[in-house]
Amino acid sequence: MVGGVLVPPTCCGCGRVGHVLCADCRAQLRPAVPLVSPPGVDEAFALLSYEGVAATAIQGAKFRHHREVLTLFADALGRLVAGRLGAELAGSGNAAVTWVPALAANRRRRGVDQGELIAARVAAVLGLPRRCLLRRTDGHSQLGLDRATRLAGPAIAGCAPAPTTVVLIDDVRTTGSSLRTGAMALRCGGAERIVAATLAVTPDPKRLPGVYHPSTNPPCHGTKGDPVADPSECTPYLSSRP
Repeated sequence: MVGGVLVPPTCCGCGRVGHVLCADCRAQLRPAVPLVSPPGVDEAFALLSYEGVAATAIQGAKFRHHREVLTLFADALGRLVAGRLGAELAGSGNAAVTWVPALAANRRRRGVDQGELIAARVAAVLGLPRRCLLRRTDGHSQLGLDRATRLAGPAIAGCAPAPTTVVLIDDVRTTGSSLRTGAMALRCGGAERIVAATLAVTPDPKRLPGVYHPSTNPPCHGTKGDPVADPSECTPYLSSRP
């Protein structure tokens, strides 16, 4: 609603009025085929490949305040994780969801920490508490850095004792360095099992389009040393929302 007037949603992919993500754009989403889990992470999940409509939508949420799509993607990510680890997480008795924190300057400029918003939705789907466990100790953005520089990762430290099991959220996985440094800080805080979950993962430039590595692992899910199975099975997680 703007100025008391109800404004219909527009597609974050093409601008068409009526849906946050129209059927045509939804059909163009490519499921994620992540690489191995980053060091320090026990299992890693990703929903989408960060290209085309997915990249446009996530960038729109981050830089142009089109945050409705985060609800769509974050809820789907939560269902993906719940489908694989829901029973384990519910039975752990000491688990929480946290996120890779944004720079303070970015949070002030955008008015929100995108990772925290995603974590809140994922936590709600999983039925786990959302807890702020990490803080940034540097003032430098990863955006626009070359791959070699990004591999060093942001400076992240713990800000509270961590539970035994932590679901660590980030919006986009590029090199995995943010997840790695976040996981290291969580383990220093007492975490024993860390599951990383991201909305999207940057495509591997060495991987041919449409080609995936079969394995015994579930789709869109990587463990240490194993790429994922057929990515086509990830799309149903998006289908339950308009």
